[in-house]
Amino acid sequence: MAQQFTHVHSVRLSLIAENAPELAPDLSPVLMPEEEWADVHDPARIERMLTASAEVVSEALQGRIRTGHEPS
Repeated sequence: MAQQFTHVHSVRLSLIAENAPELAPDLSPVLMPEEEWADVHDPARIERMLTASAEVVSEALQGRIRTGHEPS
């Protein structure tokens, strides 16, 4: 199950890097799993990772909406 959550996190960060590169420099290396399907056994770390990537996705979407760019 942990691997699914780290995969979701990794996909979010990849999508940000591709679609909102202006936010990519703000992505802390600490938030990056060692690999996309990392088997992280610390539920608190997984929660922090998912919360952080969700916040970045939200920020990207809000920025696109404010500027009139539709999310792709």
